[in-house]
Amino acid sequence: SEVTIVKLRREQQANFPANEAQKDQRSRSVYQTRRKISTRAASATSTCLSKKQLRHSLSEQGFGKGDSYLTLDRIGSGAYSQVFRGSSIILDGKEVALKQIQLERKEGTPCTAIREISLLKNLKHANIITLHDVIYTKGRLTIVMEYMGQDLKRFMESQNYSLSLITVRLLSVQLFRGLDYCHSQHILHRDIKPHNLLINHEMELKLADFGLARAASIPTKTYSTEVVTLW
Repeated sequence: SEVTIVKLRREQQANFPANEAQKDQRSRSVYQTRRKISTRAASATSTCLSKKQLRHSLSEQGFGKGDSYLTLDRIGSGAYSQVFRGSSIILDGKEVALKQIQLERKEGTPCTAIREISLLKNLKHANIITLHDVIYTKGRLTIVMEYMGQDLKRFMESQNYSLSLITVRLLSVQLFRGLDYCHSQHILHRDIKPHNLLINHEMELKLADFGLARAASIPTKTYSTEVVTLW
């Protein structure tokens, strides 16, 4: 609840005084991160996207062509896809994430991509990654999503795997909100891991990669080996 967010903010302010920024370089880095957390907590006023935010979704701008986006640097890769940071040419360089999937002639579009698109197009929540667009070209399917900056794994590495209790609680609250919304829509994510939890510079956490998810409304085989990442 929002009461929880407010309490986290108060605890953060009580536990980390302003003069902490005067310590060594590592302390200053930690302090700056905590200040971002405090700002994020103060601005968290809704569990779902507002109508204004939905209106600014790129998918509502009538896109759908590959030349609407400029591909920049690669930020990740998976078994069936590569993810690039990109920008929208029409919306003055707005950053987006481009998930490019190479299509095989015999196999066609992977079922994981079809499942992810079908689920994300109906999921609208502040802690769920936003699907902006889907572009199909010969031999390639590109899923355009909002750009977050980093995943939880990279964030933990940047903090030397030492997260404050306030940080853990704030990120956990957002994770639980996202999962609660999915479950209210009868959807199971089934692949929760640091790589699939994305964080932006405002310390917003969002669930991503719904390729292994299941929805009660989508018929599927009773048994499947594709559940969670195989380590």
